[in-house]
Amino acid sequence: MSYAVASANLVRAKTSTGLFGIHHIMAVRSKGLESGGETTLFGWIMMPGHNITRMTASMGYDTNLFFNPFYLQWVMIDCEHGNFSDATMHESIAIVAAQPGCSPWVRIPDAQNWMVKRALDAGAHGLLVPFMNSAEEARKFVSYTKFPVPKADGGGGGSRGIGSPFSPYLFNQTMGEYFRSANRDIFVAVQIESREGVDNCEDIAAVEGVDAVVIGPNDLASQLGYVATDHESIPEVQEAIERVLQACKKANKYCGMFCTSPEDVRRHFDQGFDFMNLGGDWVALGEWNANARRALKDLL
Repeated sequence: MSYAVASANLVRAKTSTGLFGIHHIMAVRSKGLESGGETTLFGWIMMPGHNITRMTASMGYDTNLFFNPFYLQWVMIDCEHGNFSDATMHESIAIVAAQPGCSPWVRIPDAQNWMVKRALDAGAHGLLVPFMNSAEEARKFVSYTKFPVPKADGGGGGSRGIGSPFSPYLFNQTMGEYFRSANRDIFVAVQIESREGVDNCEDIAAVEGVDAVVIGPNDLASQLGYVATDHESIPEVQEAIERVLQACKKANKYCGMFCTSPEDVRRHFDQGFDFMNLGGDWVALGEWNANARRALKDLL
C-alpha cells in the first residue's frame, strides 16, 4: 500500500545534488512525489543496545527498492526520554550510520550548546530539540549547530566548536570535507508541543536554518490542559496541529508527526505531513507481548 501525500507538498521538491544524509533523503523523497509519492518513515529507539539499534536501522531495507514505502530512512535516538547515556548515544549513532541508506538522528533533552555539541561530535546526521517556544530560541539553537564561516567565504555561520575526530567518519568524509559541508548537511528540526510554541509557530517555521518542525501531540495535549493520550479526539489540539502544519507549508519547511501505529501514519500522510515514525522499540516489545498474551488466552 502506498501512502498518498497532499499535493501541496510538491512545491517543496528540491534537487538532492550535493546533499547528504537526511537532507538527501528528504529531497529525493519529496521529488518522488511528482510520480505518485512515497512515505518517508523513520524508526525510533529509546533503549540502548547494539542489536536493537542495528535491527531497527536495517528494518525493511532493500538495495533494489530505495522507495520501498516500508523502508526506514533514519532512526531517532531519543536522548530526551530514552535510556541513553553519552556513551551509548555515541555507539548508537555509529551503528545506525553503518547501515546502508540509514541516517542517525538524535533528540537531545534541551536546546543547550553542550548537548548539541555532544550529539553532532558523535556524528549525528540530524538533531531534534523538544519544546521550542519562540523564533529567538530557534535561532539560538540553529547557531549551535553551525560552524563559523571563514571570512573568505563571507563570514557568519554559528558558534559550533571544532574538534571531534569522529563525526567526519560517519559522513564518509575527511575532516576538511566535513568542516566545509556540515553546515549544509546537518538536518535541524525543532519540536512544537506547547501553547506558546503554537502561538509562535509561524515565526519559528520561518527561521533560517530550521529545516523541519515536528509535532509532539502528547505533550501538546497535556500543555493545553487535556489528557495527553486523548489528543486525537480533542478539537483544540487538532486545530493547533493543523496550524503548525500550515505554518510549515507557508515557510516551505518539512513537517513531521509522532505516530505509534500504521493507522496514525495513514491519517497524517493524508493530512499532508512529510514524515513520521512508525512506532518504536518500546511499542514493538509492548505490542508483541500484549498480542501474544491475548492469543495464548484464546488457546487455553
